[in-house]
Amino acid sequence: MFGYERVLFPSQTASINVGLIQFPERAANSTGILRNVKRTKSSGFTLSADYRFYPTKRNRLPAPDGVYFGPFLNYFQYNTDFSVDVYKAGVLEGQGTIDTEIDILFVCFQLGYQFIFWDRLTLDLILFGPALGMHSADLKAQGDLEAGEDVQEFLDYLKDQFPLAGELASSGEATATGSTTAWSAGYRYSFSLGFRF
Repeated sequence: MFGYERVLFPSQTASINVGLIQFPERAANSTGILRNVKRTKSSGFTLSADYRFYPTKRNRLPAPDGVYFGPFLNYFQYNTDFSVDVYKAGVLEGQGTIDTEIDILFVCFQLGYQFIFWDRLTLDLILFGPALGMHSADLKAQGDLEAGEDVQEFLDYLKDQFPLAGELASSGEATATGSTTAWSAGYRYSFSLGFRF
């Protein structure tokens, strides 16, 4: 993750952060229809931006030193392909692939503290960051996967990580965007080291 914070006024700053991420790999259900779930491709990125207010009555030094608060946006995109073995009645019947694209947008309020040591080294602590997140997912199933029970099991697998994975259409495409049920609560906290110049 790389970030840049810019002082705009003596008590206000703006920052942007960008980084690479991957969808976490988890063990598949060994007794279900889909077994040996493996990632065959995994890529993604995250982008965030915030605006910070450093209260002058609380902080002795000007921004970016001391307590701060303000809003932020955080966006994640995951592009992940999976291969699976399809079992029926305990017998291997075929294989399939599931291509996924997951987008997540968080809107949040944050409270943190930034230390500056020796006028150069920074330690940034986001201590409190309740967020509201919008999740959307596009899925495409291919191979020996059926559009009903097989892919529903994969959606349940996916929902362990994300509250909304979408509804599978009869064509094998799953989309879920623009629904109020796509919103969920989240939380942001972090610490980072930086160099002031």
